[in-house]
Amino acid sequence: MKKLSYVKWVKPTKEELDAALTAICIKYDLPAFEEEQVRLYNSDIISFIATAFYCSTDTAKNYCRNPEKMKFPVWIILNALADNDISEYVKVNCNYSNTEQAKDLMSEILGSNAFESGECFHISPRAYDILFKSDYVCNIPNFVGKNGNKILSLSTMTRREFSDSLSINYTVFCRILAANNMRYIHAKIFLLTLGFSVEEIGLI
Repeated sequence: MKKLSYVKWVKPTKEELDAALTAICIKYDLPAFEEEQVRLYNSDIISFIATAFYCSTDTAKNYCRNPEKMKFPVWIILNALADNDISEYVKVNCNYSNTEQAKDLMSEILGSNAFESGECFHISPRAYDILFKSDYVCNIPNFVGKNGNKILSLSTMTRREFSDSLSINYTVFCRILAANNMRYIHAKIFLLTLGFSVEEIGLI
């Protein structure tokens, strides 16, 4: 089964981070700076990153200025925003085809909150059992949607596979899920693994 590729990841160089931030500036019509100036002196990109990641300005500065402290999920989202190829890191692991009809079904199950900017993705009890592949949480094949059709799990990955692939603490991840929440950045990457584009997942 295809997974995300944390084990193959190498932290970006300053040049790679600068290139990603410059691409974001160009794509979203932000003031452009040359070389590392985009990372060190561009307040517009820092404000943009703070909004996209729903984080503080200080956290956004850290994402933009310290490649040696870069985290894998952050690097995925930065490259998605820059329109860089993220197929090395993110594979579509979804039981539904990448069609508008399938996305409509997934959107209905996940709820609008999943596609909006906010601190956490609040999962409805109806959606909780079918986010990830599971042999014991519920009898997935008998889970019936509003229209009477049987619903498969959205992802072909288990909770363990998803958390391990992003180097997330599995116990903490499950504890947050059990409270019907998912951390913002993890929720956005989850949507990418379902085949939604960066424009569809509510970063900006």
